[in-house]
Amino acid sequence: MTVTGAGARGVAERPPTVQTDARRELRLRVRADTEPLVATTRNATRILLGLLLALQFGSMSTLQNGAFQDEALYVYEGRWTLQRLLTGAPLPEPFGLYTSGSPYLYPVIASLLDAAGGLELARAFSMLCALGVTVGVFRASRSLYGDRAGLLAAAVVSTSAPLLFVGRLATYDALAILLLAGAFSAAMHASRRPALQAFTVALLLGGAALTKYAAAIFGALVLAAFVVRVVVRGGRSFVLRAAAGLAAGGSIIAAIAYLLTRLDSTLVDGVFATTADRQVHMAGERVPILMHALSLTAVALVLVVIGAVLLLRRGSVWHERSLALILSSAVLVAPVYHSLKVEPTSLEKHLAYGLLVAAPIAGFAISRLAPMTRSTRWRSMVAGVALLALPAAMNVDLAQRTYLAWPDPTEELHVLRHVIRPQTSRVLAEEVEVLKYGLTPQPADYWQLTGADYFEYQSSSGEHLSGLPAYRAAIADGYFDVIAFRNGPGAAVASGVADLLPGNYTLVADLPFRTSSGPGSYRVWRHGAGAGDAADGRR
Repeated sequence: MTVTGAGARGVAERPPTVQTDARRELRLRVRADTEPLVATTRNATRILLGLLLALQFGSMSTLQNGAFQDEALYVYEGRWTLQRLLTGAPLPEPFGLYTSGSPYLYPVIASLLDAAGGLELARAFSMLCALGVTVGVFRASRSLYGDRAGLLAAAVVSTSAPLLFVGRLATYDALAILLLAGAFSAAMHASRRPALQAFTVALLLGGAALTKYAAAIFGALVLAAFVVRVVVRGGRSFVLRAAAGLAAGGSIIAAIAYLLTRLDSTLVDGVFATTADRQVHMAGERVPILMHALSLTAVALVLVVIGAVLLLRRGSVWHERSLALILSSAVLVAPVYHSLKVEPTSLEKHLAYGLLVAAPIAGFAISRLAPMTRSTRWRSMVAGVALLALPAAMNVDLAQRTYLAWPDPTEELHVLRHVIRPQTSRVLAEEVEVLKYGLTPQPADYWQLTGADYFEYQSSSGEHLSGLPAYRAAIADGYFDVIAFRNGPGAAVASGVADLLPGNYTLVADLPFRTSSGPGSYRVWRHGAGAGDAADGRR
């Protein structure tokens, strides 16, 4: 039925009032006044974020050194893994047993990059990942506490020594942290499509865990924070859709993991051997480990603690307090784990994971403590970022010292190329992974190279030996043609066989180097070398 006449006008055409027009005019005036300020603030935020990324890139570029042991291992591992995928050739070593991530993900990428542009291209990929981490932290922090806190959190993480260090290493970590940052950003975003959001979070968290197994620990914290956000933002239907998205994404990751284990049965044992039930190979001391962790994260740690206290004391609702506890706890995971295990290995890398998750709390702390950052004016935002200038300079110095903790092996590799006989010489060396990366396939193949980690040998008398006795017997028998020591990770073996070398081998090169720990030297010995060889080879 159609309504006509005065009744229709009464329903459809309510005459405008003076009050309605006044309110509309006020809204338009406020919008006109605030839009330029909002646009200015957004532009300033983008500019400052770009400057932070440029500063981060420049800081990482100052870190220069030769191949690190882990970098060499992963590129070398990726070469063989890619060959197996393409041709079905067997692996020379069970890489899945002793590497802390899937050999079929990052190592393959690193080997392709190395083949295209050398180690520096693989490192450049890590630098791009680190820049992506900063963007992810900004987006996650902005979703939680606003633009100012987001920008300040990005400043904290982008200038932190652990991320600068990881960003210049061609290892699993940069890619794993990028995936974790992507999941964190997606999890904190106020999406109206919970199923798709949860699906994305699950895929990225799973990808991070497969790339580097230890990322699963920090991924659990991101997942817990996501659950809190989902429960708060929606009702039962919203939560159920998010749960369905998590289940779908988790199922895909589980299927990928299953396929990888079918491809390489050593991967499951590798997860336990390298992460879940890791045995300490290079034990340190608890207090020095904690002090080292503190030296690398002192400023961020203090800010995270302050931010957590402010959030817990300001009378916020339960979900804000829960998020504060979950996110701030991430900064303690690596120091506590490594001090309990009394193992310093990879501490610097793992600190970067915790800083990523806890950064929003640090950004919130600065935005509340520094009055100059509370204004919406872009000049105050610049001033807030400038507060971190001194800590940033200190962190660059810390990252440089960490990056110079190992010697540049370039000269050692140059000498070894001249003293190794292709396809015949047997070589014993510390950090043998660097030799496998730098010398294979010529002049040395993988079977010619032995490290100082573990060795089995059958002596001339027929006795089966392992460990240091095996090394001593092999050297006494002249089994190794070339030996290269620097008294680094293999110092126990080097000192344990030192008395046998002068009588059986000739020192052909003494190559001095300097690390952040002090001076040292590579000493290269050759079996059966004459006096002339020693004189020509020594430096």
